[in-house]
Amino acid sequence: MNKLKRHILPVAALLLMAVGCTPEPALKVTDGQLTGKWLRTADHESYTYYYRFDADHGGATWSADPAEDVSEAEGKPLTWQLVDDARLEVTIHGEGVVALAYENYNISRIASDNFACADDWKRTYTFKRVTP
Repeated sequence: MNKLKRHILPVAALLLMAVGCTPEPALKVTDGQLTGKWLRTADHESYTYYYRFDADHGGATWSADPAEDVSEAEGKPLTWQLVDDARLEVTIHGEGVVALAYENYNISRIASDNFACADDWKRTYTFKRVTP
């Protein structure tokens, strides 16, 4: 009986560790989940921006600060794409074909009305859906 206990306990411990260490499934974000208008906020910034991601991978971004009095129609045009299932790449355009900024976000959580992400410098952002 002692031999049996000696062999069963290590096997049971190994089984428990294997079950407890199962990784979470990888996050898979689709274009359809991002299409719509979003409000981006961040703990490290005092300002907020609207982002509109269109189904054709175009869109716009503009300040959400009422004091700046910027409308959606006056927003900077952008293009966006999903890369590697959960990486959002955004290019904000200036005059003509000049890019003003490149933004990359690694999405860590997504729901129908919000998503959380971090940029390449590990700064975190929250996007809250304004319209579908």
